[in-house]
Order: sequence, then structure tokens, then C-alpha cells
Amino acid sequence: MKNTLETRLGIFFALALIAAFLIMEMIGSFDFFKRGIRVHAQFSTVQELKEGDPVKMAGVQVGRVEKIDLLEDKVDVTMKLNKPDNVRTDSKAIVKFTGLMGQNFVEIRFGSATAPKADNHTLIKSEEQPDLSMLMARLDKVASGIERATASISGESFEKLLAPLTARP
Repeated sequence: MKNTLETRLGIFFALALIAAFLIMEMIGSFDFFKRGIRVHAQFSTVQELKEGDPVKMAGVQVGRVEKIDLLEDKVDVTMKLNKPDNVRTDSKAIVKFTGLMGQNFVEIRFGSATAPKADNHTLIKSEEQPDLSMLMARLDKVASGIERATASISGESFEKLLAPLTARP
């Protein structure tokens, strides 16, 4: 083999590609060599959940969201679990958020010890979490109602309201 610029450039490019692949595998972005199972859960809404978001059990990351599909009336979330030992067929999946910036994850709650372990392509139950935007809209309505109520009470009307209580016999 000739030691030309093209040969050295090809070897450098191949080594850089292998190094990039290994770094991505170590960071956890790729799951090509990690063993595990895929489980499914169906939700009414996934609240900005994205492919690649973490899947956790008791705060410990056990996998990642692999795929999100729209069905007729549900959203099917496929999760690849690298640590599936504690996931049972009666475990429940819930979409939760970690902060107000919209970071979401799927939490899987422990099932009963007597239930069989989940295997590949098991459909686990889901539980719906209140939507943050709906809660914020309700809080806004409550705050505006309180603002209107306090604006209607002036100092003079407040004195009239308390007059029977402060009147001397």
C-alpha cells in the first residue's frame, strides 16, 4: 500500500468515525450494543415527550423513549429498557416533567412482586398526569378572580363591611 495523502486521509477519516461512534455509545445516545427489552405504553397525551427522553424507575434511569406513534385515539410510546429486571406486567407508566422548561420523562412505577416480569413488547398500563399548561390556565383564572374581588373592595366599602363588628353598644 502506498503511503499517499489519500491513504492517510482515508485512515484518519475511518479512525475518526470509529472514535465518534464509540463516544456516542459511551455517552448513551446510541443503544446499539446495550441489551434490553422494548415495552409499550399507550397515553391520551404525551405532553411534549420526545424520542430519546429518559425512562426512570424510582429516580434511576432504566432506559430511553425509542419511538412515539399515533394510533387512532391513543399515542403508543415504545421504550427500550436496559435494566428491565424490576418492570412487571402490572407496572404503570406516567409521563412526568422535570422542570418548567418542558423536559419530560417516563416514570415506570413498580408492579406487584407476584406479577410476572415484563418481556419484549409487553404493553404496560399507563396513568395520565395533569397537563401543566391546563394547570397554569386554571391558576391564571383563579388569580384574575382574586384580583377582581380585591379591586371591588375599596377602603370605604371595607369600613362599611366591618362596621357592625366594630360598632360599640
